Amino acid sequence: MNLRPLGALALASAAILFVVDLAPAAVVCVSPHGLVRVREQCKRKETPADPAALGLQVPGPQGPTGPTGPLGIPGGVGPTGPTGAMGPTGAGLNLSCPGDPANVTNLLFPFVTNTNGFDTGIAISNTGADPFGTVGQSGTCKVTFFGSGAPSPFTTAPLKPGGQIGFAASVQAPGFQGYAIAECSFPFAHGFAFVSDLGARNLAMGYLPLVVCSNRAASPVEQLLP
Repeated sequence: MNLRPLGALALASAAILFVVDLAPAAVVCVSPHGLVRVREQCKRKETPADPAALGLQVPGPQGPTGPTGPLGIPGGVGPTGPTGAMGPTGAGLNLSCPGDPANVTNLLFPFVTNTNGFDTGIAISNTGADPFGTVGQSGTCKVTFFGSGAPSPFTTAPLKPGGQIGFAASVQAPGFQGYAIAECSFPFAHGFAFVSDLGARNLAMGYLPLVVCSNRAASPVEQLLP
């Protein structure tokens, strides 16, 4: 039995293990006669041998981390989650005067008199109750007079939705002539004014007040209906 190739293979194996750190580029070469040698590059007639097939491959040191790969394709849309609980009801919007709170109505009565034998009756209604499911609220109205002989402002009794209050200029503003503004702390306030001679025997007329905004300069259009 020829032991020369086996001895050469063992010697090459030992050489590879010894030079693995010193010559990381070394290759195992087999000559046509079966001799195994470690070289940087095999000669023309030699054949490179696979170190792994010979059981000689050992893991090298870990290399540096490679660059991050490209971003993958986005996944599909997930299922819709359950519907959350309903939040609290907001304050709403004052459609007549968007800059005003939702729970106020300002009424302008442009002519109020209690002079020269005439009197003015004023009625204010809280129309927050109706057959349409509207949810109104209670509140009061502060009435301020402007003109000759204007008295101090007064505040009405609370008005519930569906309620109404009336007063005469001869009672609240005797000897007065001018106009009045009612600031009502509830939505859907409406009013009516009736001017007549005392006892309404000869002359009489009625009108609806205008709905006005707190910031009248920014809302120059004043209207009969909110």
